[in-house]
Amino acid sequence: MSEMELRAITLHDDRFTGTSFFRTKLTGLDLTSCQLKGLIVLDTMGEVFGAKLSLYQAAALARHLGIIIEE
Repeated sequence: MSEMELRAITLHDDRFTGTSFFRTKLTGLDLTSCQLKGLIVLDTMGEVFGAKLSLYQAAALARHLGIIIEE
């Protein structure tokens, strides 16, 4: 899914394992019901800007940025 333009798409319980979203904007997409693992994006993570994620998905992406999360 590299360098795609996504419009009027609804995702439900989809699996994205090792999926390349390189230069594919996910703005406005609800990914909360999807499984995300090993996504390939730019270092700036610009592809996920504006995407709706669950708490656990957001924490996993934050770890990818090197952020340490404590409870």
